[in-house]
Amino acid sequence: MLTHGLKVLMMGLIMNKNIQFTIILALIILCSSLVGWYSADLNLAENANTSENQKWSLPKRAGNNLTSLNYQLTQLKIWGQVQNKASTSQSQKWRLVGISNSNAQLVALIEIDNESSIKRVSTNGSITEHIKLLSIDENSIEISDDKGKVSTILLYP
Repeated sequence: MLTHGLKVLMMGLIMNKNIQFTIILALIILCSSLVGWYSADLNLAENANTSENQKWSLPKRAGNNLTSLNYQLTQLKIWGQVQNKASTSQSQKWRLVGISNSNAQLVALIEIDNESSIKRVSTNGSITEHIKLLSIDENSIEISDDKGKVSTILLYP
Protein backbone atom coordinates (compact mmCIF):
# COMPACT_ATOMS: atom_id res chain seq x y z
CA MET A 1 0.00 0.00 0.00
CA LEU A 2 2.91 2.30 0.73
CA THR A 3 4.31 1.94 -2.77
CA HIS A 4 0.90 2.54 -4.30
CA GLY A 5 0.51 5.68 -2.19
CA LEU A 6 3.93 6.92 -3.28
CA LYS A 7 3.03 6.35 -6.91
CA VAL A 8 -0.16 8.36 -6.48
CA LEU A 9 1.84 11.09 -4.71
CA MET A 10 4.39 11.26 -7.50
CA MET A 11 1.69 11.31 -10.18
CA GLY A 12 -0.05 14.16 -8.35
CA LEU A 13 3.15 16.16 -8.15
CA ILE A 14 4.06 15.51 -11.76
CA MET A 15 0.69 16.40 -13.15
CA ASN A 16 0.41 19.37 -10.74
CA LYS A 17 -3.39 19.24 -10.88
CA ASN A 18 -4.29 19.15 -7.20
CA ILE A 19 -1.34 19.73 -4.91
CA GLN A 20 -3.48 20.01 -1.76
CA PHE A 21 -5.01 16.59 -2.35
CA THR A 22 -1.57 15.09 -2.93
CA ILE A 23 -0.15 16.58 0.28
CA ILE A 24 -3.13 15.37 2.37
CA LEU A 25 -2.88 11.89 0.85
CA ALA A 26 0.86 11.78 1.59
CA LEU A 27 0.27 12.75 5.23
CA ILE A 28 -2.46 10.11 5.64
CA ILE A 29 -0.20 7.42 4.21
CA LEU A 30 2.70 8.48 6.40
CA CYS A 31 0.57 8.58 9.57
CA SER A 32 -1.07 5.23 8.93
CA SER A 33 2.32 3.63 8.25
CA LEU A 34 3.75 5.00 11.52
CA VAL A 35 0.71 3.90 13.54
CA GLY A 36 0.87 0.43 12.02
CA TRP A 37 4.59 0.13 12.67
CA TYR A 38 4.51 1.16 16.32
CA SER A 39 1.28 -0.58 17.26
CA ALA A 40 2.53 -3.97 16.07
CA ASP A 41 3.68 -6.29 18.84
CA LEU A 42 7.28 -7.10 17.96
CA ASN A 43 7.89 -9.11 21.12
CA LEU A 44 6.37 -12.32 19.76
CA ALA A 45 9.22 -14.48 21.06
CA GLU A 46 8.69 -13.24 24.62
CA ASN A 47 4.95 -13.93 24.46
CA ALA A 48 5.52 -17.42 23.07
CA ASN A 49 7.48 -18.55 26.15
CA THR A 50 4.80 -19.64 28.59
CA SER A 51 5.13 -21.80 31.61
CA GLU A 52 3.78 -25.35 31.77
CA ASN A 53 0.79 -24.27 33.86
CA GLN A 54 -0.34 -21.72 31.28
CA LYS A 55 -0.51 -24.03 28.28
CA TRP A 56 -3.63 -23.63 26.21
CA SER A 57 -5.90 -26.63 25.73
CA LEU A 58 -9.06 -27.27 23.81
CA PRO A 59 -12.23 -26.44 25.70
CA LYS A 60 -14.27 -29.42 26.87
CA ARG A 61 -17.70 -29.75 25.35
CA ALA A 62 -20.68 -29.92 27.61
CA GLY A 63 -22.35 -33.30 27.49
CA ASN A 64 -25.70 -33.46 25.76
CA ASN A 65 -28.66 -35.53 26.78
CA LEU A 66 -30.21 -36.60 23.49
CA THR A 67 -32.42 -39.25 25.04
CA SER A 68 -34.13 -36.63 27.20
CA LEU A 69 -34.59 -34.29 24.24
CA ASN A 70 -35.88 -37.11 22.07
CA TYR A 71 -38.40 -38.07 24.75
CA GLN A 72 -39.59 -34.47 25.05
CA LEU A 73 -40.03 -34.16 21.29
CA THR A 74 -41.97 -37.40 21.01
CA GLN A 75 -44.35 -36.28 23.75
CA LEU A 76 -45.38 -33.17 21.81
CA LYS A 77 -48.76 -33.44 20.11
CA ILE A 78 -48.14 -31.17 17.15
CA TRP A 79 -51.04 -32.32 14.98
CA GLY A 80 -53.37 -33.40 17.75
CA GLN A 81 -54.13 -36.90 18.91
CA VAL A 82 -53.39 -39.50 16.25
CA GLN A 83 -55.45 -42.64 16.45
CA ASN A 84 -53.52 -45.88 16.32
CA LYS A 85 -54.20 -47.51 12.94
CA ALA A 86 -53.68 -51.02 14.29
CA SER A 87 -56.39 -50.63 16.90
CA THR A 88 -58.74 -49.04 14.33
CA SER A 89 -58.38 -51.91 11.90
CA GLN A 90 -58.90 -54.48 14.66
CA SER A 91 -62.06 -52.84 15.98
CA GLN A 92 -63.64 -52.19 12.57
CA LYS A 93 -62.87 -55.49 10.82
CA TRP A 94 -63.75 -53.78 7.55
CA ARG A 95 -62.44 -51.01 5.33
CA LEU A 96 -63.73 -48.67 2.66
CA VAL A 97 -62.23 -49.75 -0.66
CA GLY A 98 -63.99 -47.39 -3.03
CA ILE A 99 -67.14 -45.54 -4.01
CA SER A 100 -68.96 -46.46 -7.18
CA ASN A 101 -71.61 -44.61 -9.15
CA SER A 102 -74.04 -47.15 -10.54
CA ASN A 103 -77.38 -46.11 -12.05
CA ALA A 104 -76.95 -42.51 -10.80
CA GLN A 105 -76.67 -43.78 -7.22
CA LEU A 106 -73.50 -43.79 -5.13
CA VAL A 107 -72.57 -47.17 -3.69
CA ALA A 108 -69.84 -47.83 -1.11
CA LEU A 109 -67.47 -50.72 -1.79
CA ILE A 110 -66.60 -52.38 1.53
CA GLU A 111 -64.02 -55.10 2.12
CA ILE A 112 -64.76 -57.21 5.19
CA ASP A 113 -61.95 -59.22 6.80
CA ASN A 114 -63.80 -62.53 7.08
CA GLU A 115 -65.13 -62.49 3.50
CA SER A 116 -63.06 -62.75 0.34
CA SER A 117 -65.39 -60.59 -1.76
CA ILE A 118 -66.23 -56.90 -1.77
CA LYS A 119 -69.63 -55.92 -0.42
CA ARG A 120 -71.66 -53.19 -2.18
CA VAL A 121 -73.59 -51.09 0.33
CA SER A 122 -75.98 -48.28 -0.59
CA THR A 123 -77.33 -45.48 1.64
CA ASN A 124 -79.20 -46.74 4.76
CA GLY A 125 -77.71 -50.21 4.26
CA SER A 126 -75.75 -52.07 6.93
CA ILE A 127 -72.01 -52.64 6.66
CA THR A 128 -71.84 -55.09 9.58
CA GLU A 129 -74.33 -56.10 12.26
CA HIS A 130 -73.49 -53.06 14.34
CA ILE A 131 -72.68 -50.41 11.71
CA LYS A 132 -75.19 -48.69 9.43
CA LEU A 133 -74.28 -46.56 6.40
CA LEU A 134 -76.02 -43.16 6.66
CA SER A 135 -74.76 -41.28 3.60
CA ILE A 136 -72.30 -41.56 0.74
CA ASP A 137 -70.32 -38.70 -0.77
CA GLU A 138 -67.79 -38.78 -3.64
CA ASN A 139 -64.82 -39.12 -1.26
CA SER A 140 -66.31 -40.21 2.07
CA ILE A 141 -69.07 -42.10 3.83
CA GLU A 142 -70.93 -41.37 7.04
CA ILE A 143 -71.66 -44.29 9.36
CA SER A 144 -73.50 -44.83 12.63
CA ASP A 145 -72.92 -47.55 15.23
CA ASP A 146 -75.34 -49.17 17.71
CA LYS A 147 -74.75 -46.41 20.26
CA GLY A 148 -75.73 -43.70 17.75
CA LYS A 149 -72.20 -42.37 17.33
CA VAL A 150 -71.84 -40.87 13.83
CA SER A 151 -68.42 -41.00 12.13
CA THR A 152 -67.08 -39.94 8.75
CA ILE A 153 -64.73 -42.31 6.92
CA LEU A 154 -62.59 -40.79 4.16
CA LEU A 155 -61.80 -42.78 1.05
CA TYR A 156 -58.39 -41.10 0.77
CA PRO A 157 -57.22 -40.24 4.32
